[in-house]
Amino acid sequence: MKQLQLIEENLNKENLSKKERTKLLKEKDKLTLKIIFSQDSIQAKRKIIDLVGNNPFEFIQEDTRQNPDNFQAIKSIAQSFNKKATEQINSTRGDIFTQCITEMYRLMELPMEQFDPLPPALLTEHSPPLEFRSPGDDSKEFCYSCGTALDPKTAKWQVLRFMFERPSQRRQSASREGQPHICSSCAAFAFASPLKVTDESIILKLDPKIRDIDKFSHSTSMIKDYIRMLTCKELHLSSGRYLILKSDRTQKRDRTQKGDRTQKENLASEKLGKVQYALAKVASIFPYEVLSDYEFSLIDQGNISIPLQSRHLLFIKGVMDGYSQAIVVSGKDINMHLGDAIRYIQQDLPYLAEYELAKNSSYTHRINLAKVRQSYRNLIEQDLQLRRESMDSKSELSKRARLYRDVAALTGLTYAFVSALEQAAQNSENQKKDPKYADREVGKIIEKVDDATAFCYYATLGDETKHSVQARLYLNTDNSFIYSDPTIDRHAHGVAR
Repeated sequence: MKQLQLIEENLNKENLSKKERTKLLKEKDKLTLKIIFSQDSIQAKRKIIDLVGNNPFEFIQEDTRQNPDNFQAIKSIAQSFNKKATEQINSTRGDIFTQCITEMYRLMELPMEQFDPLPPALLTEHSPPLEFRSPGDDSKEFCYSCGTALDPKTAKWQVLRFMFERPSQRRQSASREGQPHICSSCAAFAFASPLKVTDESIILKLDPKIRDIDKFSHSTSMIKDYIRMLTCKELHLSSGRYLILKSDRTQKRDRTQKGDRTQKENLASEKLGKVQYALAKVASIFPYEVLSDYEFSLIDQGNISIPLQSRHLLFIKGVMDGYSQAIVVSGKDINMHLGDAIRYIQQDLPYLAEYELAKNSSYTHRINLAKVRQSYRNLIEQDLQLRRESMDSKSELSKRARLYRDVAALTGLTYAFVSALEQAAQNSENQKKDPKYADREVGKIIEKVDDATAFCYYATLGDETKHSVQARLYLNTDNSFIYSDPTIDRHAHGVAR
């Protein structure tokens, strides 16, 4: 205020040149924009603060009682927000609470002529006319987001963090990086949308598979319940059918050249890949029923929708539970073996995914894994039916389905002989001398599974004549998939013959 008074005194001088007067007027405009409250307003607020004993909540209540007309607009706007909105603002923190109060009073006392005009309609039936513009995109003459024409003299909205994933852009014909200008409609849209795009956000879309109208409304309400549950549980953000997942982070201690240790954060979505991380994260937080009943899509840059197949999600969830896999291991390292396994599953090569996890895991839940394999086989056949394709067609998915059936059949055929060899090796004298003898022999017969002669030779372990061997496949809970499935069983008999 003292600076403004000094500028006013200088402006009243008669011997000022035009250049000096212009400079003082610009300084006055800059200072005026920085002033939030007038001197009279500050004095009135100090009287109320002294009256309530510096209590901020009682201050607002007393001010509302003394000046009810000033709060009418605030009350009407507040009805549009619920408790969830206040939780997202995190207004319980002291510094954020004071910022909210300051901004509320600033808007109440701001003169109408200082408010920005309402932006053009976000949705309109009439598209804006096409206009000529200069080449390159380093200009204030058009919106960097939608391309509409801008007035370079009045353009003031620039891209911020919550508008673009990377607000600092190296634009064509620009000498350096900077924040491009956008129109007020795009800025308003970014403010209004709760879906904020950042380098650590994963945006998902959920749609019910049910197409019946009556059941559709019920499924939609179930989506809201699941998203609300996730929002409360892991502080993810939701908006209708959309959900933002925050990428997991790790803090890894890296040694520098001087021997000091520094903290380095790694984003799981960057290390695994955004699609692979989305598959793993969705599989880990949603129950089996949701993965079966809803269609998931990953919304990438440019509003590209990438479908996340239900059969992939269910199998990933199954192997993560069956092999005790987590996205982040011990809070330090990203599980790259899981990432490799997910890439195999995306190619519908689940047996390679299991091999990748089995050789790097010390825990297996065999009963659950057998159920997961059966579920995957049923789902891939259902997807073929939806495409109106048969198992014998020449499509890529049919070939993958037949390959999975053949691998399962071969596994069932050889599993009995491998089990018989393992039992014979464990009961032999060599096992007593060398505890690793049985493991080596089992490894040899597995390596020769594609050589019928060598496989049969190793399978006769325990038969001194090396003439024949008998083996039986017993039904157990951990091999129910390859034992009980009639299609695989018949196929295995055909291979044996």
